[in-house]
Amino acid sequence: MNKDIKRILWVTGLYSFAGGLFYNFIELWLLGNSFSTSEVSFIYSIGALVTAIGIMVFSYVIKQKNIQNFALGLLIIKAIIFYLMYQINGMGFKSIISILFIIDFVIDTEIYILLYPMISSIKKDDKLYATRGLTYEAFYYIAFFISGMLIGKKLLTYKFTYNTYAIIGTFILFIAVVILLDVDLDKYIKKSKKTINNSTSSLIKALKDIKKDKVSILYLLFVFFANISRFCILAFTMIIFTKYLNFESGFASNLRLVFNIASVLLASIALRKLTFKNNYINIFIKYGVRAILYLIALLYYNDITLLIAIGYTLISISSYTHVIDAPYINRYEKDEQIAFLNLKEVINYASRAIGYLVCGLCIAISLKMNLLVSLVFSLITITIACTANYYINKNKVIKK
Repeated sequence: MNKDIKRILWVTGLYSFAGGLFYNFIELWLLGNSFSTSEVSFIYSIGALVTAIGIMVFSYVIKQKNIQNFALGLLIIKAIIFYLMYQINGMGFKSIISILFIIDFVIDTEIYILLYPMISSIKKDDKLYATRGLTYEAFYYIAFFISGMLIGKKLLTYKFTYNTYAIIGTFILFIAVVILLDVDLDKYIKKSKKTINNSTSSLIKALKDIKKDKVSILYLLFVFFANISRFCILAFTMIIFTKYLNFESGFASNLRLVFNIASVLLASIALRKLTFKNNYINIFIKYGVRAILYLIALLYYNDITLLIAIGYTLISISSYTHVIDAPYINRYEKDEQIAFLNLKEVINYASRAIGYLVCGLCIAISLKMNLLVSLVFSLITITIACTANYYINKNKVIKK
């Protein structure tokens, strides 16, 4: 593998690891800073909505030629936010915490968006797209394991708390910055004979392009409904585990980690053994089985069926997402790919905003309501995903 691709994957892993440490317990950290469950739901929803708007703004200024500098700047800002959140923990500054949380929400998403276009500037490949996603998730889940194992424990006289991971994450993010500084992306961009004029990569241009592209329209609708289904049941997993299933926070973290490890293992098998040609199987395993488990949990509702439904949803998050998504993303080239990824993430986070809000509203009524809404949106997702797959198989032309 190209050494600069390896460096970008290391940056992906470290950035993910830093976030995984702190955000493993972020819901409980917010509760510890006097936020109620409904307030947590609200700022998550606002964060996702502002992220959708922020992505639209970024789409006008981030091009292939400046992508590395933007990624470096955003990583530094994220490190500063982690440090500030570490400093103000427990001081009662709820408004400042909310603002920092929302800003980080936007920045975190844009960093993730930029990582694959940096890789594809060097080499574009469906498996590299999936590898980027799996690297992110593997390091995220390793961070879950470490943070869950250490929470509440003492190292000499120091006790690990939720807030500890904010300051550790700060240092890790700066290490990622140093590694990314060693990547020379310009030499690959200059070598490319297909560099596209920057003026063509705006979000408006991307919207105009997909009007005539049935595959992309269906794919974006699929992303929209899949996210609502997923976040209605998973938006506040730690709150559900600790407040409704009465698990201790360390056990809840480790339980979620078990599901996440299973997800990465299954994803690794899928990446090696499955092709990108028969997504009907992937769609059924990811969304069809979820729908069946949601239905079972509704008909025979108890803690076990609820836990199985949540557990499988966690397991199937990474297992097939990158396998399903890669052919749609790689239909686009260079700056158009950046624009399409930005458009995808606008849809992604607009739907997350809805999912977070719906999750909070449903929890206030009953967890059975969360299951019912997730089931309905899962069925819609399956229908659209299968239709999109039908059309992409008919049209293999790469978008220029």
